[in-house]
Amino acid sequence: MNDEEKQRIREFHSEGMPISVIAGEIGRSAITVTKFCRGEKLDTSGARGKEFRKQRHRENLVPYSEEFGPTPQSTLSTDLEIPSGRFSRIAREMFDQIERFKFKLGSKGGIKLGGHSIYGDLNIQEMGNVFALRNDPRIVDFVAERSNFKVETPQDARTLVLHLRKQLGTERAKEVVKKLGYVYSKDRRGTHARSRKKFTDEELLYLYEKGMNDGEIADNLGVTTSAVSNRRRLMELPINKLRKLVMPLEMLDQIERLNEMKN
Repeated sequence: MNDEEKQRIREFHSEGMPISVIAGEIGRSAITVTKFCRGEKLDTSGARGKEFRKQRHRENLVPYSEEFGPTPQSTLSTDLEIPSGRFSRIAREMFDQIERFKFKLGSKGGIKLGGHSIYGDLNIQEMGNVFALRNDPRIVDFVAERSNFKVETPQDARTLVLHLRKQLGTERAKEVVKKLGYVYSKDRRGTHARSRKKFTDEELLYLYEKGMNDGEIADNLGVTTSAVSNRRRLMELPINKLRKLVMPLEMLDQIERLNEMKN
């Protein structure tokens, strides 16, 4: 080993490089480098290597996440050369900077809707964990773009939020629902409330007969749920709990009386 190699070993060691990395840099075996370091009374413990790798992962993962956004663990492992077994530790050590989302079908807290994945043809088992910068808003688009779940009714929206909130939190789960085209009633009322604050008994009854509950009726009329609930009670109509209802005789009598009043 010549003087230049020895000097490079000292420099690499001072930078925190583990023995195996130093050996690769100078083209010598790890045993040779270890003997030299011990002769120089330099630390050769495995703790140095772990600290170096942790720092390197920290320096690489954050810039990568800033540029590419949320990324599956399998992709990170390939691009950044991080062994898959180290991601759990990285997630703990970098908790203040990095979030880990566990999108695994069938796992505890996993995502499964009616026996079908919300991710269409994407294999969730391969996707596994997803890493992103903490509070990165791009996670909303990341999930929405991979979802073929149709959100058409309030029940659909609640179902999707229920399954996503464990991963994303309630607010971000609702943002995913909005990305999929659903408009919450409060957003609808923001544009329609001024122009339409009143509704007739006939309008309420027409929607009620279709099996809609108070929230769904309010969405259709562009009013608040409490307004619908109050009017329904005045009309002595029971709460709709099912989508499909058999029309009770009392309701038929109510409809007949309303029609007579209208005529």
